[in-house]
Amino acid sequence: MIRTSSTEHATVIELARGKGNSLDAEFLRQIRETFAGLRKDPPRGVILSAEGKIFCAGLDLVKLAEADRVQLSELMVELAATLREIFSFPRPVVAAMGGHAMAGGALLSLACDLRVMAMGEARWGLTEASLGLVVPASMIEMARYSLQRPVLEKLVYADRLIRPSRRGRWASSTTWWRQMN
Repeated sequence: MIRTSSTEHATVIELARGKGNSLDAEFLRQIRETFAGLRKDPPRGVILSAEGKIFCAGLDLVKLAEADRVQLSELMVELAATLREIFSFPRPVVAAMGGHAMAGGALLSLACDLRVMAMGEARWGLTEASLGLVVPASMIEMARYSLQRPVLEKLVYADRLIRPSRRGRWASSTTWWRQMN
């Protein structure tokens, strides 16, 4: 489910969980453990990418619908721990998104230091509001490091989706702000 490869300059972590690279507790644990393992001898940088046309579709909604309270709690704890592991990684982490990054997938990218998305029809967004879910406060706090407040509020509360800029690079929330207005 996770593939890693290394070059002279970076380690590539590739999500490979099939259609959508959807997140469940086990897949999140694998992602977290992969990053934790790199801390022993950190590379100069990490590129987080994904197999297929979708970077990450977010939480596995089928498993989410079947989960009991204990499983749901385990999932949310693992999501927070994985995001914290990526966010606090001691070297630069780049989210190289070749396709859609929705909900939990968008949060994964926000935990990274830089986000780059391929040109095309891909969308990026925090879609939790459309499902009646609330983005946990700890995850909103993490997103504040990457996004200006007005952009963050529109993404979290207004369920806005955005597309890559003409440059294909989403490093700047200024670019996002222009798309939101």
